[in-house]
Amino acid sequence: MENLKEWIKAEAKRLGFSFIGVSAPLKTPHFENYLRWAEGSHQISLDYLAKDYVINGRRNPKSLLDGVTSVIVAGIHYQPTIGLSDISSIKAGITGLIASYATLPDYHTKIRGMLKELVHNIEGSLDYKIRYKIYIDSGPVMEKDFAFQAGLGWIGRNSLLISPQFGSYCLLGCLFTDVEIDPDIPLDGDICTGCSACIDACPTQCIFSDRTLNVEKCISYLTIEQDRNLPDVLGQRNYSWIFGCDICQLVCPVNLRISGNTSGIPADPVQSIIPQSLILESELTLNQDEFFRRYSNTPVFHIGYDRFRENLQVALSVKKI
Repeated sequence: MENLKEWIKAEAKRLGFSFIGVSAPLKTPHFENYLRWAEGSHQISLDYLAKDYVINGRRNPKSLLDGVTSVIVAGIHYQPTIGLSDISSIKAGITGLIASYATLPDYHTKIRGMLKELVHNIEGSLDYKIRYKIYIDSGPVMEKDFAFQAGLGWIGRNSLLISPQFGSYCLLGCLFTDVEIDPDIPLDGDICTGCSACIDACPTQCIFSDRTLNVEKCISYLTIEQDRNLPDVLGQRNYSWIFGCDICQLVCPVNLRISGNTSGIPADPVQSIIPQSLILESELTLNQDEFFRRYSNTPVFHIGYDRFRENLQVALSVKKI
């Protein structure tokens, strides 16, 4: 097909993706940063990220799919429903917050379905079956770095992808395929030059200058991934976050600029289905069936009922500093 890449991009937009780019299936630019981080001590509780199969897959992405020639990176954008001023007015020990992405329908399911539909339509246009694999926060894939390589944005100091059009409020999926597509070109420069807003604002100071994190101090990790009793640092400084954290995004100048000028931005392809601000005592009254009905279609559900209650109880004990 003539100009296959442009057709695929147009089709992806038609299916509801906010942006799409193409990368070669090669070791990505920030792999060495990741490797130093993985071999250090700040990921000890995420030690699976230092396992050989993960490192080898990220070092040699071609090993992840026989015959792979292209990585299609596609994503959807969203906007938080609260801002910095809202957080500053939160009553510690009374109200809890959920990261903005977790108020949406589970993006893993949505993006996977959209990418499968894109594959189906590509096969229809080419008139043959293609080889492919889909990765969404799964497998040994550096999705954000592939997005960077595909010209979709920069890697911010907080390690998140920052899109020039949508900021960091983006959710990504990678489609590895044997369809040959010319790769896109990374964006020039570094959008974070001269800025340390996210580093300065992080309540637990978990962001390093090399764009890596001390995950054992990161509120998102502590409220989602931590599988032991929550440490004192969370109870003292989490500002009542009960699932994830948006602080480093809320202070980002790019996000602030975009939130103040959304006239040229397409409407969000996904909308919140639960509130971002919750009354802690009320949530603690939920039984398991009620928790399932309220959260089963959101990322919050993945931490389970017992862990959700533990996070609520920690947030109830917070004294605002």
